[in-house]
Amino acid sequence: MAQISQRKRISFGIGAKVNAVILATLIVGFGAVISYFGWSLVATRGELTRSTLEQETDILAASIENFMIPGEAPIAVAYFDEIAQRNPDFEIALYRRDGSGAFSDGTTAAGVNQRIGGTRFPLDLKRPVFPPPDSAGMGPATSLPPSNVQIEKDSSMADGRKARVISVYRPLINLPKCVGCHGGDHTIRGVVRVSANVTESMNAQRAAIGISSGLFVAIVGLVGAVLARFMRRTVVSPVKAIGELCARVADGDFSGRVEHPVADEIGNLADTVNMMTLGLRERSELSKYVSGSTISAIRGSQSSLRDRRTLLFSDIRGFTSFSEKYPAETVVEALNAALDAQSRIVAEQGGDVDKFVGDEVMAVFSGEKAEENACAAALLMHRALRSVSSAEPLQIGIGIATGDVIHGMIGSQTRADFTVIGDAVNTAARLCSAAKGGMTLVHSSAAHNLKGKGGFTLKGPYGMGLKGKKDRQAVFVLEAGGKDA
Repeated sequence: MAQISQRKRISFGIGAKVNAVILATLIVGFGAVISYFGWSLVATRGELTRSTLEQETDILAASIENFMIPGEAPIAVAYFDEIAQRNPDFEIALYRRDGSGAFSDGTTAAGVNQRIGGTRFPLDLKRPVFPPPDSAGMGPATSLPPSNVQIEKDSSMADGRKARVISVYRPLINLPKCVGCHGGDHTIRGVVRVSANVTESMNAQRAAIGISSGLFVAIVGLVGAVLARFMRRTVVSPVKAIGELCARVADGDFSGRVEHPVADEIGNLADTVNMMTLGLRERSELSKYVSGSTISAIRGSQSSLRDRRTLLFSDIRGFTSFSEKYPAETVVEALNAALDAQSRIVAEQGGDVDKFVGDEVMAVFSGEKAEENACAAALLMHRALRSVSSAEPLQIGIGIATGDVIHGMIGSQTRADFTVIGDAVNTAARLCSAAKGGMTLVHSSAAHNLKGKGGFTLKGPYGMGLKGKKDRQAVFVLEAGGKDA
């Protein structure tokens, strides 16, 4: 078989490639969707929490203002305490514009009472304790123009718990209705801070994300396994089987076949490969009946060519009587053994069996040592034929001649052989017919090129008349005691 050069390749099977593509697709596709969904969920929930907290801050600020206008500061203080008791994760604090806690002393109440000329607010009001404010929230809330401020950070609740807290700082504007009590020399009366502990909410989000991630990994693994198994059964395994069959065909084994019962693209490919293998098997079998020169011509140019060749013809002597004497099986076995031995020797000596005609062999030799190789093959063929038949020894007569021949496709449009024709062919055939059993006749055209070469022993020349030749031809007898005898 012809050797095909191959590049060095990284060993990475198609199954691994398919699995990698499936896994990457699932991770990128599902991962992107789930990541976006998780991010949008967290972002939406966080935004909703902040928006709700800011709305609650506005409501509480309005409530505090309403409590304070009629002089119900005690109700406001009680309201703060009740909220703290009902929900420890929700805190309300009220600060003066300087950052000190409201109701922490009687300064504001005393100033209001003085302005209105009466005792509207009690000085012995219960003193609530508010945690110190964050300067990052108080600054923008008390500056001009004032604005609401949201701050999210790790902090401590009033009961000392560490938590993730979102705080909203909302300024209390000194409205005209408030000037009578608080004076008109300032714009900001104070700041309301509403804080919410979002730790549990964030932990719940993390848990949900963790569970979603676990489910994602499980689903990706399951879907990947199912898809990988499906791809392996429907694509990878059949393609692998086709590749193995092609490798066997490349090694000269044409007995394999790919079985794929599904009528899909892979099935069509398998059928095509099976048909190709069958065709190659048939061609391989047919090549046994075709000369090497014919095969070379098919592979290359089939144009006719004139060249110098050495021709060898051999023919089994007395084969007709041998055929009549023994059973057909014995005859065929002996003939095949004889032809096989001669073909092997011709190939070993660099020649090519052009054709078999019954028990006759026609071989062609080329190159600088064509005559030497042909004579060496003749001596070996005589020796081999003595033992190929178990019935009785066989003998052959051989004729060898050298000359210019034409080799090309000879035949019809439907049946042709790539063979040689010319005078040297006819001469070698006539010499073969004239040679007795165990004799090799060498025409002078070949013998002249053997002088001083190969150590062959030639007797002659002898004059011999050959059919189709006007003049007698100089012929030599190759002695069996020569080379390789």
